[in-house]
Amino acid sequence: MKKLIFLITFLFAIYALNAQTLEISGNLQGVDGPLIKGMVHVQKSLNGPPIKSYTVSSDGNFNFKIEGKGIYTLQFTGVSHESLNFPVVNNGDRKSVINVKLKTYDYKDKLDDVRIIGEFNKFNFDTAVPMKKENDGTFSFEMKTDKQFFKYQLLGVHKSRSINGTQSDDYEYDNGGDFISVVKVKDGKVKIVFDPSKLIKSGKDEMVEFKNANSIDSFLYQLTKQYYNKLNELREKFVAYRSEFEDVKGFTFDFGDFKTLLENEIKEGKNKLRKKLALLYYAELLNYPVNNIDTSLAVSVFDEIAPESFLWGLTYGPFINAVSFYPDKDEYLEKVLKNKFLSDDDKAKILAQSFYDAKKAKNEKEAKKIFERLKSEYGNTAITKAIERRFFTDKKIKVGVKVPSFSVKSLEDSNKVYSDKSLLGKVYLIDFWATWCAPCIMEMKSLHRAYEKYKDKNFTILSLSFDLSPKDVQKFRTKKWKMPWLHSFVKGGLSSKLAKEFEVLGIPKPVLVNEEGKIIATGVDLRGKNLDKTLSKVFGK
Repeated sequence: MKKLIFLITFLFAIYALNAQTLEISGNLQGVDGPLIKGMVHVQKSLNGPPIKSYTVSSDGNFNFKIEGKGIYTLQFTGVSHESLNFPVVNNGDRKSVINVKLKTYDYKDKLDDVRIIGEFNKFNFDTAVPMKKENDGTFSFEMKTDKQFFKYQLLGVHKSRSINGTQSDDYEYDNGGDFISVVKVKDGKVKIVFDPSKLIKSGKDEMVEFKNANSIDSFLYQLTKQYYNKLNELREKFVAYRSEFEDVKGFTFDFGDFKTLLENEIKEGKNKLRKKLALLYYAELLNYPVNNIDTSLAVSVFDEIAPESFLWGLTYGPFINAVSFYPDKDEYLEKVLKNKFLSDDDKAKILAQSFYDAKKAKNEKEAKKIFERLKSEYGNTAITKAIERRFFTDKKIKVGVKVPSFSVKSLEDSNKVYSDKSLLGKVYLIDFWATWCAPCIMEMKSLHRAYEKYKDKNFTILSLSFDLSPKDVQKFRTKKWKMPWLHSFVKGGLSSKLAKEFEVLGIPKPVLVNEEGKIIATGVDLRGKNLDKTLSKVFGK
């Protein structure tokens, strides 16, 4: 009996030693006051699903505990407000008090194409139903239903996402940072009215306040915020640069003061954990063409942070380029792939980079070997499935085969149809794209130049939009890029029958077809400056 008591006591002591608890408390509001409904979610990765969710009290207070060592992401959400995500570190028993104010949604400047999705269409963006615009400026939608509650969201109100409506009896979280409106059904039918005048708006920015301004959570929040703010700013500049100049060698990602902040923390900081977090972000910078980066300092992250460390749960980014500079790369990677703090998704992404490196080096034997391991160990991850579809599935869209039969209506004239038959006798480029797709916009200069150069040589372009609305295309063409060629709108986008026929897994996807209706080029041969090279061979210099 004494031995049993001793064993139980010993095991409890071991558990207590390893089961660190981070107690999170604070207050969640909107920037202008209390939220209609607010929630705090705990995630194991930046964009992963919540492992636990907590609804804040009527006055915005919350209190909960996170058990287990690791990096976690807190997501703060509120009805009619933008969500806010940032990581926290659970490295020992402690408390953290955080007060948050969320900013209101980033609404479209002009609301003229509002669409509704809901349980009736399984919340599918591609089959969203247009709402009727009324004379008083509201939008309406009616339908019969045998359900007790009608659940819906709106498209075309927010600049990029689906959000809750202005008519709701209750709200449900959608597991993606937003809320679903819930309306009680009466007499087997429902009428939804969206009133733009009832939108909650404010020009104020979000606010985050840590009771202990010197805490590791406050430091990591500031680090993460500065990194992503700067990265988003530089990505916008890169897209603008790429749409103007085909050669991007002249563009550098200037992280400026953020890079200096990291270097100072790494070299002069006294706190070991802060130094390691700064090193993780500094190593991330090797993924971009950054001026004056100290490569040896960035690579020191692998000496400072053990492969089994929970800190790798913050980001797998340093493995993309930084690890290629490390002498014991393969051995280190193998140890990281056994790290219990990393998700299968993160491990698959790390291994997938080795696959892409092998493909780039044209080492097909090694690439296939890595893929087989991905299938065996991480077969259910999105990255493994994407690689399989792209590289290991028999393709119908390839050079030498006849283009699939298709028929689409002209965006300018619904009575006009473009098809594989109507375009026989022409060389044409099918351009799957969307106005929200940054890489698509980056192709605009090369597309316009090719069209102007070859349009008198029996060549044209057929752009097939995957936007939410044809109006998005019309608005886009009133600005810098006129796209003076053939256009059509594909309802359903990536989920459409046409996308499946053409094996479109992502955009842009260009396909070049000759006069006989056969595919003569696809993919990278039609991107950027390669487009002109390919067309010059087709038409002769």
